Amino acid sequence: MTAVFPRAHLIILVSLYTTLAGNAAAPADRLLDAIALVESRGRHEAIGRLGERGAWQMTRGAWDETTQQLRRLHLRTHPFRFAHDPNVSRLYASKRLDYLRYILRAALGREATPAEYYAAWNVGLTGFKHRGYRVDACPKTTRRTARNVANLVGPDRPQELPHHD
Repeated sequence: MTAVFPRAHLIILVSLYTTLAGNAAAPADRLLDAIALVESRGRHEAIGRLGERGAWQMTRGAWDETTQQLRRLHLRTHPFRFAHDPNVSRLYASKRLDYLRYILRAALGREATPAEYYAAWNVGLTGFKHRGYRVDACPKTTRRTARNVANLVGPDRPQELPHHD
């Protein structure tokens, strides 16, 4: 489920987000928060039309891949039913973003932009790869929402994200 915001609502959300999070938020946190805002308006109880769950609208497949990643790191894992838990879902979304960072950096030869991170999040890595890792080749709603994410995070330039251990 991708929330579509009229321009006026996006400006209000950006203003609210800036007020709540401040400019001190780390780039990865700003990107995670922006993805949650556009995917579900930050609602942890959200369920998408294809079964995506939680604020970040993770699919079961993305959740399972992240579970495997957490196991390799010897970190605690949780079943998909925890996708609505704010703390667990943020951990999973953060690790998913770490994985996207690793893959996109290798594929692009540089840091991805916030719009590119969102496109990979939304259409999946395979879908983004099939589109040549180009946001402009993604579906219209993904392109529009990727611009919203870029606006929420800041300038659409390569976004250095700290690596989470």
